[in-house]
Amino acid sequence: MVAFGRNFLSNPDFLSRIELNAPLNEVDYMTLYTPGEQGYTDYPVFKSVS
Repeated sequence: MVAFGRNFLSNPDFLSRIELNAPLNEVDYMTLYTPGEQGYTDYPVFKSVS
């Protein structure tokens, strides 16, 4: 879990991205583990182009 913790936080759809081999969001270290919602709920979800 430690190895995936930051990726889980920055990719709300982490498992889907792994299945699709989609790029992962970069972690915003300025908001990582800080109080409030920013950095936890504002990362974009992957939208595939069909």
